[in-house]
Amino acid sequence: MSEPTITVEGCASPCRSSINLDDGRYLDINITHEGVIMDVYLRGFTPETDTHLGTVGMTFEEWADWTF
Repeated sequence: MSEPTITVEGCASPCRSSINLDDGRYLDINITHEGVIMDVYLRGFTPETDTHLGTVGMTFEEWADWTF
């Protein structure tokens, strides 16, 4: 079975995006053929000093099961 291709606004899987939360934190979102992983970081003075605050993820199959 071949892996499906996911396209998010011109970004084919695996796709990574970052969202600034305007309170010193940012959310990294990784989308693969299997699902979505989101990591929250507290921004430091440099990217090397950012602090990882937590991770949550779910496969697309889990999302589909969760919705009903």
